[in-house]
Order: sequence, then C-alpha cells, then structure tokens
Amino acid sequence: MKTPMQATVAPVLRACLLLTGCLLLAGCLSSVLPKDEQTRHYTLPHGQFTAQPEPTLPALVIDEPTPAPLLESDRMLAVSSDGEVQRIPSARWVALPAQLVQDGLVLRLREQGIARSVDRRALRFRSNLRLTGVLGAFQYDPQARSARIVMDLHLVCTTQALSLGQRRFVAEQASDSTAAAAIVAALGLALDALSRELAEWMQAQASGRCEDNGAAVDVDSTNDSLELPEKRARKN
Repeated sequence: MKTPMQATVAPVLRACLLLTGCLLLAGCLSSVLPKDEQTRHYTLPHGQFTAQPEPTLPALVIDEPTPAPLLESDRMLAVSSDGEVQRIPSARWVALPAQLVQDGLVLRLREQGIARSVDRRALRFRSNLRLTGVLGAFQYDPQARSARIVMDLHLVCTTQALSLGQRRFVAEQASDSTAAAAIVAALGLALDALSRELAEWMQAQASGRCEDNGAAVDVDSTNDSLELPEKRARKN
C-alpha cells in the first residue's frame, strides 16, 4: 500500500519524465529537419547608357506590361526550354516582374535621351507616344544557361489615335551560375540590350509621324480604343 507521499510524488515524477522526453525529441527533430533559409529580395540593377545629344521623340508614356500567368508572382523563376518550371530557392523580387520591367525601361530610356520625357503615368498634356504590351518571359533557362526576357510591344501615337507598329522583343544574356545574384545581373543586362533595341525601333517608327501639336490629351482616356486584345480579355 502506497503512503500519501508516494501517491503525490509518483504523478509529478511521471510528468517530469514525460516533459524531459518531449524536450529531447524536439531537440533531435530540430537537428534532423532542414532549416528554413533566409529569403533575399532583389531588384534589377541600373544600366549604363550614353545619352544622345538631342531627343528625337516627343513625350513618351510606358504602361505596365500585362504579365504572362507565370509572372504574376514575386518568385524568381527558372524555366527550362522543355517547359519545366522551378523556383530559385530563397529568392524573391521586391515587386512583381511587370512593375520591375516597367520601371527598368523608364530609367533606361530616360538615360538614352531618345524622348523629351519618359514617364510611367499619362500626363494631361503633350503625352504623344504610348508604349504598351505584354511581358511574356522574365526568367532563367537552366538548359540554355541564360536569362531571358520576351516582350510584345505596341507603340501608339495618342494625339492621332494612330498605331505606329507592334513587335516582339527577345533578349538573352548568358550566365553559367544559377545563384540568384548572378541571375539578377544577367536579367539586368538582358533588359539593357532590349531597351537599346527598343529605342532604335521606336525612333524608326515614330520620327516625323507623331509630331507635338500641343493638344491637351489625356492618354488614359484613349485606353478603351487603343488597348491590346490581351488586356481586354484580361478585364473580361
């Protein structure tokens, strides 16, 4: 027969042993299970350009491109030529890819000095040119070992509601490293090359065809008539 003291001590001892076992088990699991890596956030590096002496184009507005479904996330992606999609571990963009590309093009075209002004938002006066389009690819291809950007762009003279042309731009930059920082650097260089090609194309398409007539035009008011089919489908 147990004494009153034994009857009191036994449950307490069992509880202590159980707690000790749980703590030991938790310690073992923490040493076996993989630890979460710290997520790093990246933005595109700035390009280096030499501005031309005089701008040849009037004011330009660059819309945020419509992203492909894969690019509606801040995850950094590796997409193989055979269609396999992987996430770059512990790497995210500071903003959505379409926003990064829009900001990157604005900065790069400003530095090249091709237009009197380059902005993200439409002004209520003298915004003659509008660039809109679709961002189809913004990723690293591990099979080709290169960063890749694909854009389908449409240049419009807003003061005359005139389409000046549409074109697909593809830019690739080799990168043997799959580290996130190396991929970011390669994508920045790819956007540099794309912006140079875009600048030459816009000057060829718009020079002398969309002169500044001083009219007060709200570019946003022309959205319905000038939108690409992809954007209209997205809204519907």
